[in-house]
Amino acid sequence: MPLVSEHYASRPPLVEADWLVRAVTVADWRAAGVGKRVSFARRFEDIAARNPDNPGKVRQAAAMVNEVRDSFLEWARDMATERRPLPWVFCDVDNTLIRPGDGLSDANKTAVKAYVAAGGAFSVATGKHPLSIAPLVLQLGLNTTQVAGNGSCLLDRNGITVLDELRGTEEALRSALESRGLPIAVYRPQGIETGGLWPASLDEIFDRYGEIRPTRTRLPGAALKILCIVDGDDLRREDELRLLAAELGVDCCRSDRHFLEFLPKRGNKGQAARTVMERAQWPVLHSLAVGDTENDELLFALCGACAAVANAGEWTRRGADWTIGQCADSGVGVFLDRLRLGLGWAGLRSDMTF
Repeated sequence: MPLVSEHYASRPPLVEADWLVRAVTVADWRAAGVGKRVSFARRFEDIAARNPDNPGKVRQAAAMVNEVRDSFLEWARDMATERRPLPWVFCDVDNTLIRPGDGLSDANKTAVKAYVAAGGAFSVATGKHPLSIAPLVLQLGLNTTQVAGNGSCLLDRNGITVLDELRGTEEALRSALESRGLPIAVYRPQGIETGGLWPASLDEIFDRYGEIRPTRTRLPGAALKILCIVDGDDLRREDELRLLAAELGVDCCRSDRHFLEFLPKRGNKGQAARTVMERAQWPVLHSLAVGDTENDELLFALCGACAAVANAGEWTRRGADWTIGQCADSGVGVFLDRLRLGLGWAGLRSDMTF
């Protein structure tokens, strides 16, 4: 196609069309080869994975993704207004904002409050039960809507809103998982119920993670998700369970080395965060995501940009625009302070380190 390239290169650029060229370029770099929406960093990983024998193309893509990301960051400054000067930050909780077993650090609490006071919006986006995060929301003084249950529901001042449920697949999933000897917990709006194989010792893990204690009796209401306790290092079992999810028409993601979760198709953090921003009439790309595991992937894909804590898994870090400090070192708080003091998008660049 050299003649076509030469023809387009010879045409003078139209200044009035510059915004359209930039918009199309950004859109192209936020779409994976398989057609789904991804982060800038994941787009590069997609190109590298599909071109293992073409190092030149991979090097070119690495340079281009930074150029396009910086172009977006410059463009994103125009999304800031007097009413919303800073991006809306959607932040995971366990191993991101809070280390399991510890409480919310003073540094992170102070940083979140300062960010909100400066005009930023902040929401937690977590796999935890909405009742589990209610005390944290009060502690942070948040008035925004929170994403819970890995995106299957929302929590705000009016209570819990179910976005999607495991309609028609709950019993099949329960049976299939327990027939394999796996402990499960079913999340419903009123609480968490255990399966028949749940040992009492697992209650202590829930305590450590700040999750409400499960009940041994069936609860009424929608099944928001099913959490399964299974070691992430057992790759054969992992593949088997992901195939099961596909066969039953549900989503499956890992939220921790020990937790594999089965979710309704429209119950993910990305879709839930979109719903939150649309209801608030907030530009979807005027947002940032912070996380540490696979269940944050669709949130990374939705938001304008994304960051992974340094303790995140390699897959997650490689799909993030930046790697920030460890959860144990209040990395989220440091990132929020840099974001606030840098006046949001105006202070961000591709090559920044945190």
